[in-house]
Amino acid sequence: MILYLVEIQVTLAGHSQLNASVAASVAILSSLENAVINLPIIWRAVKDKAVVKRFTIELITIVFSGLAVIWADQSFALSDHILQLLKS
Repeated sequence: MILYLVEIQVTLAGHSQLNASVAASVAILSSLENAVINLPIIWRAVKDKAVVKRFTIELITIVFSGLAVIWADQSFALSDHILQLLKS
């Protein structure tokens, strides 16, 4: 379902019916959401505390990196510039 929504956003952005920055942000947020949903499953399933701690730290790093990319894209309209380069 998430991949379908991302595909719709990208298609709308490609046809200039949706801002490319918004489509990129939706794609990144849906990927981050998918990753965060797995966190409670890992906490319950894995008994090794060191593995759980490492996984949690890595996942939090990924989430903050994704949010930083969204912030940069929204601040500097990077997706719009890339889309224009690809069209020309």
